[in-house]
Amino acid sequence: MANGEGVLIAGPSADANIIGGGPSEGNVISGNQLAGLELRSTRDDRIGANIIGLNAAATAAVPNRGPGVLMTDTKFTILGQVMGQGQCTITLPGGGELTVSCPTVISGGNVIAANSGSGVRIVTNSNVRFISIFGNRIGTNFDGASGLGNGLHGIDVVGGTFAPAIDIGGPGLGEGNRIAFNGVFGVHVASGTGGIVIRFNSIGSNGNLGLAIESLANFRIMPPVLTSASTTATSTTVQAQVVGRAGQRVDVDFYASAACDPSGVGEGERFLSSTAVTPTSDNQALTFSTTLPVVVPAGQVITATTTEATGGSSGFSGCVTI
Repeated sequence: MANGEGVLIAGPSADANIIGGGPSEGNVISGNQLAGLELRSTRDDRIGANIIGLNAAATAAVPNRGPGVLMTDTKFTILGQVMGQGQCTITLPGGGELTVSCPTVISGGNVIAANSGSGVRIVTNSNVRFISIFGNRIGTNFDGASGLGNGLHGIDVVGGTFAPAIDIGGPGLGEGNRIAFNGVFGVHVASGTGGIVIRFNSIGSNGNLGLAIESLANFRIMPPVLTSASTTATSTTVQAQVVGRAGQRVDVDFYASAACDPSGVGEGERFLSSTAVTPTSDNQALTFSTTLPVVVPAGQVITATTTEATGGSSGFSGCVTI
């Protein structure tokens, strides 16, 4: 007989929980009547290396009937990868060994797939802040290529309040999420909800838009407009326009995909690089050109997002073809 929630942790005194851990320390949380994992009014939790919605081999669906992970009134929580420093032994060319400091995985990314609801659902309120979603597979298994999508969105952020420092994806090694094959949107941010930063991920092959940022979400940050792109043997140059606030830095992230979404608004299968620009006038288009230190094959498409420090990230831009 299935449980209601697979794991339910409810505060306010149930804080600092570790659910899973390193690559071999995760749990299988699947086949439950409601959410696979629900965190309610908790803080300082770490969730890593779990399989949520699949069998133990992560090859077949055993769906939770609600979202894979549900967070309500949650803060200072990490869902996915955490890196730390460990010790590694290397063999020297002339013989002998040397022990050195090296990166090690403290908490691994989760596989969150095939759930009937969204893969991850975050309900914001005035207490919700500092949630990091790093290095997960959402809608697919370990290989990132097998379609085991969640029924609704990959990640769904609702609640209609400003939630500072909710980061979906990070710049460190392995901190980007793979969000693919979900039934509706890759990431959905509901109207009135702000502070959601979405960067450095691989997002593609979802049923609808890769990023769906409703019109009153994330302070109406607009995506860039890409006007052209060309490539050489060593780099790719993109011409673009952004609209922002005078004197406030805007980070523009560029992505490549094999083809454009049928909507004409791209997804972003492969993160390429970022560039920062600073508008000089409010709500006036700033035109710029940037050269990215990567090669994009002819026929592929490039898209981009904008992120402002004060508000969050935009959706994807329209596509431009190499």
